[in-house]
Amino acid sequence: MVTVELNKEQQIYDVYMVEKATTIKEVIVKAPGIHEKGDTITYVTSSFAGVEDKSLADVLKKMPGIEIEESGKIKYNGVEINKFYIEGKDLLGGRYGLATNNVHHQDVGSVEVMENHQPIKALEDISFSQNPAINIRLKEDAKARW
Repeated sequence: MVTVELNKEQQIYDVYMVEKATTIKEVIVKAPGIHEKGDTITYVTSSFAGVEDKSLADVLKKMPGIEIEESGKIKYNGVEINKFYIEGKDLLGGRYGLATNNVHHQDVGSVEVMENHQPIKALEDISFSQNPAINIRLKEDAKARW
């Protein structure tokens, strides 16, 4: 290891480094703000939101695998979602642009993507769906407003 002392008079330093392989035992990679349980992936909204984001749609566009088309359609890994829920309820009947463009991202605690979602409960174990669904989990203080 080499130490280079810095001084006020010199502003530019040329430092050349040589690569060296190091053996390590284990590496754990964690995606902050993303959790998986079964076929549901949960994104913690605050992990993807920035000060420039105005709506939930702005934040959804930053989440891995989620795309929002110009028409407002939402896709997950290239497949259009078949349902959009808020707190587990289909309140908008497919007009989810109302929520994604009007709900402020600060009101949303998490976004759940349910892969292979079967919206008809009676067919859940009989008919397989390849379409995902999205469920928006509101923060406790936002539930009373919505």
